[in-house]
This record gives sequence, C-alpha cells and structure tokens, in this order.
Amino acid sequence: MLYFNGKILTDEGVKDTLFVRNGVIDSFCAPDGYEGERFDLKGRAMTSAFYDAHGHIAAFARSLAYVSLRDATSIEEIEFLLKNAATSGGVIIGFGYDSITPTKELLDAVSPLTPVIAAHSSGHMGVINSAAQKLFNVDKSELSEEEFMLLSSKIPESDATESAYLMDKAQQIYASNGYVLAQEGLASKSELDFLSRSRIYLDVRTFADMRRTENGRCDGYKIILDGSPQGKTAYLSRPYKGTNNYGHLAMSDDEVLEYMRKSRGKQLLVHANGDAAIEQFLRCLEKVPLHRSVLIHAQLIRQEQIERAVRMGVIISFFSSHTYYWGDAHIKNLGERARTISPLRSALDAGAVCTLHQDAPVTMPNMLETLCFAVERVTRGGILLGANERVNIEQAFCCATKNCAYQYGEEAFRGKIAAGCEANFIVLSQSGESIDATFLRGQKIYG
Repeated sequence: MLYFNGKILTDEGVKDTLFVRNGVIDSFCAPDGYEGERFDLKGRAMTSAFYDAHGHIAAFARSLAYVSLRDATSIEEIEFLLKNAATSGGVIIGFGYDSITPTKELLDAVSPLTPVIAAHSSGHMGVINSAAQKLFNVDKSELSEEEFMLLSSKIPESDATESAYLMDKAQQIYASNGYVLAQEGLASKSELDFLSRSRIYLDVRTFADMRRTENGRCDGYKIILDGSPQGKTAYLSRPYKGTNNYGHLAMSDDEVLEYMRKSRGKQLLVHANGDAAIEQFLRCLEKVPLHRSVLIHAQLIRQEQIERAVRMGVIISFFSSHTYYWGDAHIKNLGERARTISPLRSALDAGAVCTLHQDAPVTMPNMLETLCFAVERVTRGGILLGANERVNIEQAFCCATKNCAYQYGEEAFRGKIAAGCEANFIVLSQSGESIDATFLRGQKIYG
C-alpha cells in the first residue's frame, strides 16, 4: 500500500509518501513502476498509533452494558437514569458518578426489589440498595474500595453472545481513538474468561491481579498498594488537608516483597498514588530489583522519589487526566500539594521514561484528550494546576507512542514511523482534533 499526499511525521522529519509491504513500513517513496493500492491522505497528518499504557479493556467493555452516570448533573438525573435502565444479569448497574453521590435510599426508590449498584467513576467504590445487600450478603450500603471490588467480582457474568458484542464495541471505541494495543491491567479468571469468549482484533496485553490469580497466560502482573487521592485513600506521608487521615496502605512490605519475587521473569505493574505508597514500592524495589517495572499513576510522587525511580529503571505511567477531571477536588483535599499532581515535566526533566494512560473505564480511552490535559493542566473549574509541570505537545506525544512501546519492550519496531517498523499509525482530521483512520500492521481497523 502506498500512502501519499500527506504530512507523515517520521523519525526523519515530515514526509509526503509512505510505502508499506506486508504490514511493515518499507520506505518513504513508491517503488519503481508501482501500480498497486493507494491511500490518498488528502493533505492530512499521519503519525504513530497509540498504545494503552494502563487500562482495563475487559472492565471497559462490561461497563458498556451499564447505564452511564458520567454526565449526570443532579441526584434526580441519577435516579431517572437508573429507573430507565435495563438489568444486566438481573441487576441494575450504573457506572460513573463522581461529585454527586447517590444514597441507599435513592437506590431503594429506584427499585425496592431489584438489586441496584451505583459504581463511582474510579471503579473502586460504590453504593448499593437493600436488595443488593441481601443478594450479595453485604451489611453496608456505601462500600470502600476493597469491599466494592470484592462485590464486583460477584456480579453475574454476561453470556458468550453479549460478551462478544461488548468486546467488539469496546475495541471499536479504542480503535476510533487511535489505539492499536489495549491493556487489561487487573486480570482475574473472570476477565480472562471474558476475553476468551470474544473476537480480539486489537493487540491486547493482560496483567494478572496477583491477589486473585497468578495465571501463566498473562503478560505480566499487577499489585495495588493504595487507593485514590479523590477518594482520600491514596497513602500519604502527610494527612489530607484539615484531617488526620493519611489514606490506606493495602499491603505490608513483606507481602510486596513476596509478590515482587514471584513476578520475576514477567513485568510488574504497581499501582501507587500517594507518596507514602510510592515510598513503599521504591523501598521494596531496592531489595528485589525488577526489569522495567511500571509505577502506575504516581500522582503524588516527590522529586527525590522520581530521581530514585530513574536510577532503578522504573517506568512512570501518569494519569494526567486527573488534572482536569479531579483537579478541583485535589486542591480541596491536598492544598498546595495538588499543584504537583502528575508531575510529568519534572519526571521527564529527570530522565524518566514516562507514559500516559486513561485507566479506562475510569475515563474514556481518549488519548488526544489526555495529550491536551498534559499540555494545559487546567481543571474543570478553570484553575491552572501547576504551570511548571506542563509539557509541550511533542513531549506528550512521545509519552503516548515511543515511550509506550518501550514500556512493552517493543521499542525496536513500534511507537514510531520508521523503515522496518510495524505499520501502526493514525490519520488525523484536517483540524487535527480527531482521528479519521487507524491502521494496525497496515490494515485499517477504523475509518
């Protein structure tokens, strides 16, 4: 296939022509006498496709069967949406509430007989009604992160037909946002079975939840050391503003060290948001060195911790969308510490290999949006959150492409448009604000 009449962003500068042979980039000119297939870029830009540094594509696919509460602006709207929702496995499930929290009483009003679950946008906490309490044998209606994740594992599975439909829809959304590789970053047997019932056409990498499975089929492992800053469960060295709450540490050092030893030979992802949880990770990593371990989120990482992480070869994957979606909450909960949430610029300046992610389904798998957030760092309320941590678009784009390929150990043939690399790229719209087409190994998977 010959791609022509475009602005092709390559390691060798901007080209107007690209030739792909057997799914691999061959050259930046047409072969002599070539009369085969052609793709007219019509002056649009072509660049490397995106790679999901951290997300949960199986959980995202399942969430598509639930009623979305993301855009609800009042408690009455949440009630209306849930009352008009279809059941999933005999349960009404709403996903994505944030600043407006439903109550048990509201969910009982939605249905006194049908179990109703409202999941926070983080996927780590939620509220259930009386019928759900009875069904799942739970005493509480407002569930913490650990309690809610345990309950989530008990939600009835979709059948093979629905699983395949949901996974196909999820992959379409990922591909429409320029992704050729997606991650299931907390896989138990349930997620792996869900994926096995589906037709997979994206590249998908799975990382086993070490608390629930050590499945050898997975590409690596995942452990969780704390919670989230917006939920005030990220583990901090200083308490949340105006409280005596330091957050929650999920594991002891001995447990972390044991999981690190077991993970050797495969990549380990480590969820740590608070600086005290990050300190635990670095402290344990000094005792059990690992190759290309990935620090996931790292919201409140301190400068000296960044420098130690660089020395130990840790890849830092930032959830930079936090600056927009929860920046105002971070200011309220953390005070001045919120200014350095997701310190991408400091990490890059220190020599860290950094990637960007959306943690779908926490937020949508929209990398173009994430790039804007990393560059602008403006909250929903219009506050500039840490001007010194802004990066330029070239730096942000590298974190979404080349550095992601490095995270997966595939930097030699992915993450860039260069001869000998896989033909994984996107075609941007004329405005550059959306994606017109996505190609995986030369095959169009969107557009």
